[in-house]
Amino acid sequence: MQEYAQQPDLARRVAGIELAESATRIAVTLTTEPHGRLWQQRLPTPPTPDEAVEVIAGLIERALADTPEATATSSESAGAPGAVGVAVWGDVDGHAGVVRRLPPLGEWAQYPLARRLASHLGTREEPRVTVVSGAQAAALAAARLGDGTVASSLLYVHLGRVVSSAYVSRGRILVGAHGAAAHLAHVAVQQERPRCACGGRGHLDAIASAQAIVRTMIGRASDSDDSTAAMLRITGGRAEAMTAAQVVALAEAGDPAARAVIADAVSALACALAHAVTLLDPEVLVLDGVLAGSGSGFQAALQAELNRMCGPLSPAPLLYAAMLPTSPAALLGARLVGEYGLATLG
Repeated sequence: MQEYAQQPDLARRVAGIELAESATRIAVTLTTEPHGRLWQQRLPTPPTPDEAVEVIAGLIERALADTPEATATSSESAGAPGAVGVAVWGDVDGHAGVVRRLPPLGEWAQYPLARRLASHLGTREEPRVTVVSGAQAAALAAARLGDGTVASSLLYVHLGRVVSSAYVSRGRILVGAHGAAAHLAHVAVQQERPRCACGGRGHLDAIASAQAIVRTMIGRASDSDDSTAAMLRITGGRAEAMTAAQVVALAEAGDPAARAVIADAVSALACALAHAVTLLDPEVLVLDGVLAGSGSGFQAALQAELNRMCGPLSPAPLLYAAMLPTSPAALLGARLVGEYGLATLG
């Protein structure tokens, strides 16, 4: 178990908060609930930042009201925890406490979430609020509580709607100058290939994210009656509802279009990981998201390609599927960030 640079003050309650993509799902957990009880709210539309702060404050108030034994023994005000860690599935700058970007709303750009939330929650005294990305929080939980418990360093990669990644070394998240260290989504892995949402070409996100895999499969299947039939069969006639795991299943069943899509994704991801291994030298790689649970074929192919690309000079670390489910991992990581504050950021 890694040691942090300082020990937490657990005399005060700590809230861990997760803002899912678009912030349409907001969840809260407390240190007073060690068995993982959580409070959450789903919103019909993406909230503005100020609306999200209101929802977070309401959830925290509800959580504290539901734990009267903790409130009764606490010397702090009943309306706010002593410290808060927030995991945002978007681009953040942890040192500044700012959300740099959280699509689809432009109002989130450069939003000072830590300062606004602390001010909103504070009554007699503002709580300490620390903001990290969802990937950073999940990586910290994996290193502290899950997959990387015995690892001195861990590179975490989440393949979801976008590629999210983070690096943890000796219990500290590598943040970088602007919060984007170890962020692999926009590493250029294939020249003049698909256009990325950021405007660049050949970025990992445009090739290996779960969304990109599905989109590419639908496009390639349109050129083949057999692949179209296979795609409709596995989705029950709803190609628009296809998942990346289903694309992997089609590839393993021998569908040529799916095999080509997965081969491209594996090659692109292995290339980005090989660069990260050379630069960061992680002891452990952790893969999370829909493809992490899609069977051993994807992971085995990725490990083999990574081994080939890394070669003998920089041996590839072993690739593990995440043991902790993504959302609980991010919440646990957020709570750890709340407990230890900036000591978790490097």
